[in-house]
Amino acid sequence: MTEHSPADRRLPVVLVVLACGIALILAGQSLRTLGPAPVTPTPAPSVSSSAPSPQVETGEPGRDAAEEPVRLDERLYAVGELAATDCADPRVSRIDADGLAAFAEQAIDECLMPAWSPALERVGVHLQRPHHEVVSADSITTDCGEMSNANQVVAFYCTQDRTIYLFTSGTSTYAERAGWLPMAVLAHEFGHHVQNATDSWPITDDETTDRRIELQAECLAGVWFHDGQQAIDGFSRALVVGRYVSNDTHGSAAVRTAWFDRGFDRGDTDDCRSYTADTGEVG
Repeated sequence: MTEHSPADRRLPVVLVVLACGIALILAGQSLRTLGPAPVTPTPAPSVSSSAPSPQVETGEPGRDAAEEPVRLDERLYAVGELAATDCADPRVSRIDADGLAAFAEQAIDECLMPAWSPALERVGVHLQRPHHEVVSADSITTDCGEMSNANQVVAFYCTQDRTIYLFTSGTSTYAERAGWLPMAVLAHEFGHHVQNATDSWPITDDETTDRRIELQAECLAGVWFHDGQQAIDGFSRALVVGRYVSNDTHGSAAVRTAWFDRGFDRGDTDDCRSYTADTGEVG
């Protein structure tokens, strides 16, 4: 993953996924707890790269005023399993801007929204559909600022405009490996959308904050794949976790794999408590 200097925690969030190196067989990487006076940190971008050398992927419902405040991330954990869907083999059928756009639309409308939206409604959170945009240019200016593919950025999520952006140059690398593999990128970025919708951010801000946010998004991707894998012809967990390489922001490859597996093994959001995990579990 490309290194990112700590961002001003008051600035908009940009969450990115970096694609892996062509020389590797899928090395790379796909995006609060209870307590007083939470602060909302701004995560550093997570990314996914297509470089030839190893790269790293880098409104709360109303309640009775007499009730104790309930953190929305706790409601996220209470979701448990996702809803069953009619998701039908999401994959990139044509590796160009139009093909990627068609894939993203299908994956969001038929696979991700039908799974996450009813599940979040159970805990009183209304999930709006995220926007998505395929970017053929080398850079784009969003409500979260400018993002370029110069550092092998493949996809990113902007919290300010609730949009998942996919660069054609990098996303194509995944699609060339397996037509369904960009779903791993999209599921991770959608995990950031779920965090944004539930206001699920850590209440602390230290050197592990960004890593905890990214690992939770990876775990939420695993939650979707727990059942979603059944819709994918030729699915391979090894291809998903084979993207991971170690980096400071997202943790080691082993840790990323462990958090994906937490979600993947049981398909339960309660297993995605990266914000309160021991430091060694997010290394």
